[in-house]
Amino acid sequence: MGLFSKTPEEKKLKELTGGFLLTDRYLKTLESYGVSRNMGYFIQDTVRQEIKNSKLQVDEIEPRLIFLIKQFSSIRCEQASGETRSVSATSEERTMKFLINQSHNMLSCPECSAKYLKNDTYCHKCGFKLK
Repeated sequence: MGLFSKTPEEKKLKELTGGFLLTDRYLKTLESYGVSRNMGYFIQDTVRQEIKNSKLQVDEIEPRLIFLIKQFSSIRCEQASGETRSVSATSEERTMKFLINQSHNMLSCPECSAKYLKNDTYCHKCGFKLK
């Protein structure tokens, strides 16, 4: 194996998303979900890290990409009339939703066992100072 040899998982990720220049297919998928190109790079890097940590197999890469893209897409909400309409979330809301859905970003409070993001400074349930 050479210095720049890629694993089958890394090759599959590059095939689906491209490298520095994102593939047209990936860009169209991002656009169809209302996700920015910058977030596309972030999603690509997240999947790359999961591959490096041996968390994904080749056949799991495409479903994981779609899952992450959907995390940053529009929020669906139900109106009182029963109709469903799309409401765009702010980038901060989409980022928070994404972080919460990443288990490695969640920790438990030593006082009350409530879940919190690892970059929080205090527990939102009991107020315990975390850092």
